[in-house]
Amino acid sequence: MRSLLRSLLYKEGINKIVRGLMRLMGPLVPDRYRINPSGLVNIRVNSEISLKLSTNQTSYVTRRLYWNDPLEFEYTSVFLDLIKKVDTFWDVGANIGYYSILGTKINPDLKVEAFEPSIGPLKYLSENLRINEVSDKIQVHPYALSNASGDIDFYEVFNPKFPKILNLSGEHNTGTKRGIPSQKVTVAAKRLSDIRLQTPPIDLVKIDVEGAEVAVLRGGLDAIKKDRPIVICELLFDLNESELESYFKDLEYSFFAHIGHGLKRITSLTRKEDNGIRDVFFVPLEKEHLVTEFEIL
Repeated sequence: MRSLLRSLLYKEGINKIVRGLMRLMGPLVPDRYRINPSGLVNIRVNSEISLKLSTNQTSYVTRRLYWNDPLEFEYTSVFLDLIKKVDTFWDVGANIGYYSILGTKINPDLKVEAFEPSIGPLKYLSENLRINEVSDKIQVHPYALSNASGDIDFYEVFNPKFPKILNLSGEHNTGTKRGIPSQKVTVAAKRLSDIRLQTPPIDLVKIDVEGAEVAVLRGGLDAIKKDRPIVICELLFDLNESELESYFKDLEYSFFAHIGHGLKRITSLTRKEDNGIRDVFFVPLEKEHLVTEFEIL
């Protein structure tokens, strides 16, 4: 019975009606009872920017965007203004395309390179580019970035509650995350620096690859040295912090941790205790002026 009810709730038409009613009820519906969006979702980021996302019930991104203020999602509030200052954006671990699409909505001249090797997110990414009419501005690369080119092991995560649908959780990984249901597959990998040989200079990079950030950056060292882009990375406690700190200190970058709606300058990435995932902006010393408006003093 529970399985039948779940399947009904996530049929697109029914899901739209039920979540719409829940939204009207506001705080009367506790967060744990709010159903995940499934189907086409309209996301109004602010009074000027909105986008549409095709999704299913396994997506953490669209749950957060739908039920909460999009300006509170990760570093969206900083991204909105920063993306206006750049010409190119590389979205490594693009998932279903939120940041790629948002960037082109804000900056119509932006050129985006989006990388996503996972089957589910890749399918929805392509669909979302079509829905938002930005396919001509975003080049999709259906492979992973790593420190070497070739085939690599990749773990496609699945949700036991929804084993027959494409998983959009964003937890697919190269073996960096253990203890979650997954299936090992083989995917192609390339070096960031090799791809850069065929593209314009890189201004801004977002890397969200579930703990494999260091491998991506090692494969992109030549390009990072040459273009000196601002790099946004997700940091996991005691996993990739010391290596990222060494990498960027050698390149003379400053560190800014995302906090609330701003950026806080920090001198070290290492933490004494686990206070969760942290997003850090790595900024070349000569480009600090691009982020001064966001700095929390």
